[in-house]
Amino acid sequence: MFNNFNNSELEDNRNFIQPGGDAAFGCSFTYGYGIEHKDSWPALLDLYNCGQNGSSNDRITRHAIEYINTYHPENIYIMWTIKSRREWIDEDSNILRFKIDDSTMEYKWQEAHLELSNTEIDNYNYRKNNLLLNSFCVFNNVRLHQLDIHSIDHTTMPLGSDNSHPGVEWHAIIADHFKSLVEKS
Repeated sequence: MFNNFNNSELEDNRNFIQPGGDAAFGCSFTYGYGIEHKDSWPALLDLYNCGQNGSSNDRITRHAIEYINTYHPENIYIMWTIKSRREWIDEDSNILRFKIDDSTMEYKWQEAHLELSNTEIDNYNYRKNNLLLNSFCVFNNVRLHQLDIHSIDHTTMPLGSDNSHPGVEWHAIIADHFKSLVEKS
């Protein structure tokens, strides 16, 4: 299931640095959708940005583990996403996004699974991902620094150019939060 980190999976890799060092993982909030790359919290912390639009916590965990296995960084930074985003593995071992927004993707399994979705299963899945990644980092001597997208309410701040994602101010605050977490550890 976990193979070498596939850099080509990253959408228009927004990095000025090469992979191999410390890295950031998350969804479009980490990617910095709606702002310039230089203003995203990973760029402000000089991290390799592995954020991907629409990522689930499953995908964030999987990619962080793949990155650790491939590059052996000293630190990784996680911005956990919305708990209801999950992946599903079909009978052919394909990874399917659980709650997909693309109307061209007509998965019949999704209708049945939505009936099984609730806040408790979302929280359970999040806790499993968090435990897995924490354990994996401890085992591999990687320091894990983590927040979630609800740590700082972006809706009370200026938004990015898409009027949906956090703007520059939120990213600066998140970078400062991560810096203080590192200082405390």
